[in-house]
Amino acid sequence: MKIALNVAMVVLGLVPLWLGAIAIAAFLPDTVPMHMGFDGVVDGWGSKTDDMLLAALLTFANIVVALCGIFSEKLWSIGLVNGVRSPQAARVVCLAAIVLVDAVFVGILVWQMSYAGA
Repeated sequence: MKIALNVAMVVLGLVPLWLGAIAIAAFLPDTVPMHMGFDGVVDGWGSKTDDMLLAALLTFANIVVALCGIFSEKLWSIGLVNGVRSPQAARVVCLAAIVLVDAVFVGILVWQMSYAGA
């Protein structure tokens, strides 16, 4: 189970980079929405390469969280893991955080692709 969680964290940690590259190459136009105001109108536009920067940043964050999960036993033994009952629980929390970041990034890409045809 430990190895499966470690592999899942690393693979899921790389998802933003893969999705970003695929979306930029295949689906997104040169100009994509970057910000929506309170009134629901897009008021900020940017280059699709800005998404690649976001994908790289999220991938870096996911890999850092994955490393925290992989080394959770060592971090637990020196007192750097708090708020969970065991190193195994910390690993699961790290995996959940990675999945959450991936879901948010997918939502951003879907939102931007919905404006691609407009």
